[in-house]
Amino acid sequence: MPDNTLLNFKKLPRFAEICPDDVGAAVDSVLTAAEQTADAVADESSPSWETVCAPLEAADEAIARVWNQVEHMHAVMSTPSWRAAYRDNLEKISAHSARMGQHEGVYQQLQTLTQSETLSPTQKKIVADALQDFQLSGIALADEQKTIFRRHSEKLSALSAAFVEHLLDATNDYALDIASEEDLGDMPPDLKQAAALAAGDNNSFRFTLQQPSYVAFMQYSPARKQRRELYYAYNTRASEFGNAARDNTPLVTEILELRAKQASLLGFDDYAHMALQTRMAGTPHEALDFLYDLAARAYPAAVKELEAMRAFAATELGIDDLQPWDVGFVSEHMCRRQFDFSDAELRPYLRVDKVLDGLFSCAEKLFGVCATAVPTSLWLPEAQYFKLHTRNGEEIGGLYLDLYARDTKRGGAWMADALSRCRRSGTLQLPVAHVTCNFAPPKAGSQALLNWDEAVTLFHEFGHALHHLLTEVEEFSASGISGVEWDAVELPSQFMENFIWDWRVLEPMTAHIKKPVSQCPKHCLTKHWQHASFNLAYAWCDN
Repeated sequence: MPDNTLLNFKKLPRFAEICPDDVGAAVDSVLTAAEQTADAVADESSPSWETVCAPLEAADEAIARVWNQVEHMHAVMSTPSWRAAYRDNLEKISAHSARMGQHEGVYQQLQTLTQSETLSPTQKKIVADALQDFQLSGIALADEQKTIFRRHSEKLSALSAAFVEHLLDATNDYALDIASEEDLGDMPPDLKQAAALAAGDNNSFRFTLQQPSYVAFMQYSPARKQRRELYYAYNTRASEFGNAARDNTPLVTEILELRAKQASLLGFDDYAHMALQTRMAGTPHEALDFLYDLAARAYPAAVKELEAMRAFAATELGIDDLQPWDVGFVSEHMCRRQFDFSDAELRPYLRVDKVLDGLFSCAEKLFGVCATAVPTSLWLPEAQYFKLHTRNGEEIGGLYLDLYARDTKRGGAWMADALSRCRRSGTLQLPVAHVTCNFAPPKAGSQALLNWDEAVTLFHEFGHALHHLLTEVEEFSASGISGVEWDAVELPSQFMENFIWDWRVLEPMTAHIKKPVSQCPKHCLTKHWQHASFNLAYAWCDN
């Protein structure tokens, strides 16, 4: 199938050429090959890493390479045609995964390999993880129960996809039009202009439930009634309070029921016990103890902050009954009054191109990783691709960036793998990551401006990307973020975001703005650090 772009395994994905109509054939091709590989492996008379695991790894990597492209397009270009292609083929992917998770022949071969003395530590972990996955896929069940378990797994995949699509559609269904510019308060000009452009005329401003738009209005607008309306719309998306066609309530109920049924089939008390088999926290009791301890440490500071906020709202803003839709607005004014600080002050300093320069400069100093923008096939012109390399030019991998919100894009921010580091036919394949965010788009002819939380988010997601890109493992199933417990995967990202607070990183990143020292980022951030939202960290340390 040489003309199918999704099956181009010799170079980077050709996103601009990918067609939803090609998905079915590409998925069928890699799934058929994978099932043939599994059957051949099961018949192997001399099981070893090379005769059992290596072929399975290659087959799984081929599926991942195809499906990663499809998942990415579904997440960032959620058009009707991409949704249909994704849903139709998700069923095939889910069914394949369920069948492979109960493949007796492969399971027996992996059990035999546990006795091998030739496996490396990485290979031993891959085999152990695979055997655990077999157990959690129902390999030990009776035939009738296996069938039931597979059906539950396939249904869960479909329900999860529907949940995400309902949420995106419900987000796009709502808009709040504001006629008076006075109702925007002192909203930063770039956010105000974005609202005017969204409205399509010069006489009004439109705010949506997309994160940059929603946060801007809740933080800066003095129009309390409209804040309440927007808050209610945001927090009741895809629920029983809105369009019945978007209501995720039945989906959530069915997901919970199916998870409980699967856990019961496998002999667990509940889904939590089943899910934690692949986590660092061994039991629900351990996880809950951690959360209760965290809550106990944070609660006194939270109460103190809430009391201060209520007092300020009543005395300074005339709000006697502080409500959730007031918190962003009141917090903004508290910062200004108590710390002479506003989030808006930082936006000119945090120009997205300069933040990226600072991010990459930090990565070079820490890890010797350099980034160079290079042209390649992209899904939209505003997306970017960077080649990552050492200081002497040796290529390490690649990074796709898609930073701005749009109505065909899933909300939030995330890192995903495009390609994983592994050996393909004797050649080392370098890892490639996606970092996707939902920042406010730039106005025409200028760079986008970020708020502080968005800049921290970019550092955070890049930490995930570095976890994926700096791996030295060459086995697909343990390369990068693969094989890492999901409650440990946040460590590199949390580690990386700390560096944006370092003045040695921040100063050159913000040097394009020349202002008196009283208005410089260091002054503002000193106040930002002192703000009550950091009481949690202080409370933790004090206790």
